[in-house]
Amino acid sequence: MTTPNRLQTHWNEAKTFIKKEWPKISDTALHRINGDFDTFLKYLKETYNNFPLEEARARDKLQRFLNALE
Repeated sequence: MTTPNRLQTHWNEAKTFIKKEWPKISDTALHRINGDFDTFLKYLKETYNNFPLEEARARDKLQRFLNALE
C-alpha cells in the first residue's frame, strides 16, 4: 500500500505524529487534511519554506511511522 493510502488508513494515529513532527501545522489544518496525503503536502508547503526537501523528509518520516504501525 502506498504512503497516501496508508495515511488515510491510519489517520487517527498519524495526526498525533504529524502534530509532533510538524508543530506549525494547526489543528484546523489537520482537520482539513483528514488523512489526504496531497492536502497534507499542500499545508506542509504553505507552512514550511524548505520545500521540496521537506516533502522528501515528510514522505520518509511518514513511511517509517506507518511501517511501525503495521
